[in-house]
Amino acid sequence: MVGPSGVGAFHDPLWRVWGTAQLVEGGNNGPFWLTAPGGHHDDGTGPESLVIDSDDPQIVARSVVALLAASLGDDALIAHLQRSRLITITDGRRVITSPWHLSGADLDECADSLSVRIGIVRLAEQSALDDQAVTALRSWGFAVDEFLPAPAL
Repeated sequence: MVGPSGVGAFHDPLWRVWGTAQLVEGGNNGPFWLTAPGGHHDDGTGPESLVIDSDDPQIVARSVVALLAASLGDDALIAHLQRSRLITITDGRRVITSPWHLSGADLDECADSLSVRIGIVRLAEQSALDDQAVTALRSWGFAVDEFLPAPAL
C-alpha cells in the first residue's frame, strides 16, 4: 500500500491508501509487482506491472521505489526518469523499461521527490520483500509500516 506521509493541517501520520500493488512470487519469471487499478491517484497512466527478476533485497527495495516513482511521480520526476531511460510513455501509460535499473542518482532523486508512506502486509513468512528490503527502504528515508495478518482463531 502507499499513501501520503501525513494528512490534515498537522500532517498527522494517519493512513489514507492511494494505491496498492501485489508482489507475485513463485512463478517462472521471478517475483514481479502487479498494480491494482482504481487507486486514489490512479489516472490510468501508471505502470501495470514490474518484473523484478531478482530476490536480492536491495533490488527488491529499489523495485518498490521505481514502481512508486513511475506511478506517483510529479512531472519533474517523470521527466528525470525519462531522461534516465527508466520509463517510457507508451499510449499515454508510463512503462518501466526492461531490463530496468535504478541508479544511485535516480534513487536519490526519487527519495527526495516522493513524500509517501509505504505499508506492507506480509501473508507468508518467506518473501522477497523481507526485513533487509524494508531496512533499505527506511535507510533511504521512506516511512514503512508493516502489518501482519490476524492470527487464526
